[in-house]
Amino acid sequence: LVYVTRLKKETAYVARKRYSEMFKCLGVSDRVNSLLREGRMTKPTEVQEHCIPLILRGNDVVACAETGSGETAAFLIPIVQDLVADIKPYYCVIITPTRELAYQIGEQAKDLLSSQNHA
Repeated sequence: LVYVTRLKKETAYVARKRYSEMFKCLGVSDRVNSLLREGRMTKPTEVQEHCIPLILRGNDVVACAETGSGETAAFLIPIVQDLVADIKPYYCVIITPTRELAYQIGEQAKDLLSSQNHA
C-alpha cells in the first residue's frame, strides 16, 4: 500500500504543541526524541508531520516536497527509531539517483545517530 500525500500549508494540531513535544506527537519514541533535541531538531517540518506517523505505522509513503524541507529526516527518523529499538547488522537499503545525494543522506544519518553514542 502506497500513500501519496500532498502537503497542506498549515497543520493546526501541531501549532498548539510545544516544540519539545512535537515529534513525540507524531509517534516518535522518547529515546529518538531525545536524539533529535540533542541534534537541535525540535520542530518537525510539514513533510515530516505528514509522513512520519504513516511510516511508523508501516505504510509506504511517496511524498512531494521542496528541496531542503526535511524529506531525508522524514524517512530517516522512523528508520532510526526502529534501529535503536532492535540493532541489526543490516537494516535497510536507501537507493539514490546520485552519489552526492547518497553522501548527504549518510551524513544526516550519522549526525542523527552521533548523539546516541553519548547517551
